[in-house]
Amino acid sequence: MTAPHRLVLDRLRDVVGGPARFRVIWLLSGVLGMAAADQTVAGAVAPDMKVALGVDNTGIGLLVTAASLMSGVTTLPFGLLADRVTRVRLLAGCVFAWSAALAIEGAATSYSMLLFGQLVLGAGVGAATPVVASLAGDLFPNADRGRALGFILTGEFAGAATGLVLAGEISALWSWRGSFWVVAAVGPPLAVVLLRLLPEPARGGGSVVHVGDALLGVGDGVA
Repeated sequence: MTAPHRLVLDRLRDVVGGPARFRVIWLLSGVLGMAAADQTVAGAVAPDMKVALGVDNTGIGLLVTAASLMSGVTTLPFGLLADRVTRVRLLAGCVFAWSAALAIEGAATSYSMLLFGQLVLGAGVGAATPVVASLAGDLFPNADRGRALGFILTGEFAGAATGLVLAGEISALWSWRGSFWVVAAVGPPLAVVLLRLLPEPARGGGSVVHVGDALLGVGDGVA
């Protein structure tokens, strides 16, 4: 890492409140960013899919809407589930699931395969917001939880913009199928990193990460 890059990284750590907080924020922000990016792929490569599979404008609209509707439907059940299971594992599992859905869409030979992939994608993405909010609630104190969530939510907007541009460029340089596959390939490594670097916090706010903390899980009650 070059000196300017290290300086920027150190500055970001200071802004968010230290190394431990920085880790939590970039992990949770990364999940929301990926969720947002993955939902843009179908729309970004729609012109090529229309030609390759003979999908009309109505079909494309249904594909995009299906993921959003499924996400809305599954948000509440996943929120309830997050109160009863290990949240980090649930979040990682959903990342794996929606990445597999994108891979299926990239290999689609029919409209029904695309629609199935979008529904699975939406179901997995539906877990992201409630689970991330639950984790943040136990990792950040009331006094500055809103500020921390603000940093985390920036990933969602950045991911949507990045996914749209990236999918379009890959489609132009390679193929619309490649757009799905490349974006899907990011999911499994992110899920593994979540499992390795984000310990499950104790419920009820008992695992607060304080400003300046260098490590997670040391003296904070993080399991």
